[in-house]
Amino acid sequence: MLEGIFKEKCSLPTDQMLVVDTEDRIIFPHITDEDMKCLLTYLYTGQVVLPEFDGFARVGRVLSLLVDREQLKDIFKEWQKMIVSNLLKVEKENDSDKIVDACLKALLSVFSAPYGALPCAKRMSVSMLADQVHPFLVAFLFATEF
Repeated sequence: MLEGIFKEKCSLPTDQMLVVDTEDRIIFPHITDEDMKCLLTYLYTGQVVLPEFDGFARVGRVLSLLVDREQLKDIFKEWQKMIVSNLLKVEKENDSDKIVDACLKALLSVFSAPYGALPCAKRMSVSMLADQVHPFLVAFLFATEF
């Protein structure tokens, strides 16, 4: 895809990527430095890097323009494995604050991705978050009964 963009020197009909037709340069106006690390690492090495929790939508939109559908599916599978691995690692620490923080970040990532792209990560983060919230909910309900 990139080769075609550079040969044609024309922008795609999207605001995610602009091609400077007088130079061999592409501008990604909505991408942050952290997002760019994920993109460049994948484009140059093929290695999948997990974006920041608030970067999934931005990185995903740009990747969807640059890679084919199968590659994109593989990227989301890798992201899902990384999210689940991170949640398992945090769960082993047994620190409620860290678990809640990791679960909320994972859920932001999941809901920023296309619908159904990260189902295991979604189920796991919701389940772990529920485990953390349940004792507080029981205590609250008990306290409000009296």
